[in-house]
Amino acid sequence: MIGEDQNHLIQLDEIAIAIFIKLPASKVAFLQSLLETYEGLGTVRTLDVKNSLIAIITTSEQLSLCQQLLNEIKPQVSWVYATELDTQTKLGFMHTESAESTF
Repeated sequence: MIGEDQNHLIQLDEIAIAIFIKLPASKVAFLQSLLETYEGLGTVRTLDVKNSLIAIITTSEQLSLCQQLLNEIKPQVSWVYATELDTQTKLGFMHTESAESTF
């Protein structure tokens, strides 16, 4: 269960969780390739190119490991949790993910 102090996370369904972070644009490809090497750990989705806002889609089982990896690379990537996301952004993301999963 996601606590109130974790507003950088949303539960997409009974399994999937999105982690919202911001990072320098020059580091997005690095993060994506790193997550791809850990098959099944998470998938990177760019939500706002201008502001380098991304979502990492992971599972509830992999959440802890995904957050551990993020913390380990923080000195190199300089990411921060995107905690200021408004409800509309989160709902828009959830709607997009639901629509894409039906195809």
